[in-house]
Amino acid sequence: MAFLLRLRGQSGRFYGGDVTYSSPRGVATGTPLVNGASQIGSTLNTKGWTTGVTGILLAGDYIAYDVSSGLRQLHMVVVDANSDGSGLSTLTIEPPIRESPAANETVIIASPTCVMALSSDDQAAWDIDTAKHHGLSFSAIEQVTL
Repeated sequence: MAFLLRLRGQSGRFYGGDVTYSSPRGVATGTPLVNGASQIGSTLNTKGWTTGVTGILLAGDYIAYDVSSGLRQLHMVVVDANSDGSGLSTLTIEPPIRESPAANETVIIASPTCVMALSSDDQAAWDIDTAKHHGLSFSAIEQVTL
């Protein structure tokens, strides 16, 4: 509760993502980086993967990267991806890139997150049942601008 109260409604920011996801289902080996600047759309060119791997990332895996605005973008890979003999891979992602990452920006594959805020100023709902089980729920949205 203290974490949520400290956010002061929609004004606070935090890193969040899919809490059920911690690591890719694909092979995901190497040190992935963004391959080239000025990328837009629903594909991201990457490099630094282990060479020649089928299923380097699989549909449903998440990636994230930081951008110059101070935000972090989170995407889901929607088509299985392979790495070529040079360790390059083009990832098909959703949602589309909103702000292009810099060339050589790190591609985050373990527990990726994005910058989020509570979706309303209402306090989070929490309860304690008779068995003393605690429950907490809140709604958050990705921040696309600061």
